[in-house]
Amino acid sequence: MSELLAQGRHGDGGSRFREELLVPEGADTEAESGWMLIYLDVLTLLLVLFIVLLAFSDPDPSPPQAAPETLVIPVPAPATGTALLPGTEQPGMEAEPAAREMDGPDLETDRVEVIEERDRVSLRIQDSLLFQSGAASLTTEGTSVLDELVQVLQDHPGQISVEGHTDNVPIRTQAFPSNWELSTARATEVLRYLESAGVPAERMRAVGRADTDPVAPNTNAPGRAANRRVDLILHRDDEQTAP
Repeated sequence: MSELLAQGRHGDGGSRFREELLVPEGADTEAESGWMLIYLDVLTLLLVLFIVLLAFSDPDPSPPQAAPETLVIPVPAPATGTALLPGTEQPGMEAEPAAREMDGPDLETDRVEVIEERDRVSLRIQDSLLFQSGAASLTTEGTSVLDELVQVLQDHPGQISVEGHTDNVPIRTQAFPSNWELSTARATEVLRYLESAGVPAERMRAVGRADTDPVAPNTNAPGRAANRRVDLILHRDDEQTAP
């Protein structure tokens, strides 16, 4: 060892010293040098591979991009309904005005009861406002009540039924043998007055109901009084008005 150190102090003694440390004494120097070259080549390849992998890696990946929005093209809904020929009207379009016509009229009197139904409006007048008991001639008060209704009846485009009603108390007079004759005569009297006031006769009809259509029990005086009445029924245009 002292010899080796002594040699290291001269010229190339250092290089020989390093070789002797790496290559044991008695070993094939050329073979050992070849093995070292292969080893260094492998290390170099591993280093290159590591650098390549590092280059392809993404140390700070950007956030994933949102998927592109789908283009939505609105498609108009198919038209529904009934096709109309020129010059025709859809029936449903007439229903609303007809329904408005069936609204109860605005009357400036409390002597007439307005009864609204789906297909008609009834103007109810108690017989005591129109006639004397057991009679079929209009009183002065009766004509004034009807005068308040003339404009409403003229404006109504549909048919008008004038119905006379009585209670169930029988009547047997020379003029009215039964309640049928009395109720019919009263309805006819009202119709004729309305016709003379300007309501078209072709849109009116008179019907006597006698006591067949009561609105209250005939078992007491108030009920019988309610049943003695005249109803002016304003029908819709398309309603069948058969009695």
